[in-house]
Amino acid sequence: MKILVKFKDGMVIEVPIQEGSGFLGQGNLLELIQKGKELNSTIQFGDLERRYSDLYSYEIIL
Repeated sequence: MKILVKFKDGMVIEVPIQEGSGFLGQGNLLELIQKGKELNSTIQFGDLERRYSDLYSYEIIL
């Protein structure tokens, strides 16, 4: 399983979901995304930091 995070500028980040992943144990993913959009929180992937206002879509690939 993996999640594709797409941004408005065309950048796509692929996040594999596996043991030890930051997404495991986070609870409701939809709720997490909605809160992030409301607060325009930051999204971090290693050294890369973006804001939820830059986010275009999340895709869950099974």
